Amino acid sequence: MWTKTYSVVTKEATKEQIWKLFSDVDTWHIHRKGIDYAKLEGKFEKGNYFMLKSKDSPKVKIERLEVIENKKYTDVTRFPIPIS
Repeated sequence: MWTKTYSVVTKEATKEQIWKLFSDVDTWHIHRKGIDYAKLEGKFEKGNYFMLKSKDSPKVKIERLEVIENKKYTDVTRFPIPIS
């Protein structure tokens, strides 16, 4: 298993403004050129999931493991293991 963490420190936007962008999953394709679409199922909260389709990849289901508003979120993606 591998993990990826991403952090940015800025004074150009408030944590509330940044959280609004991250939690509006359905508009991610507007801000990220590599995304065809992202569709949130339910609310942006622990236990819910969203579907993500990147330009060069099949769609994947991503589950929210932890959500602390205006601070952080953690999610998990389970990729199928090809059988040869």
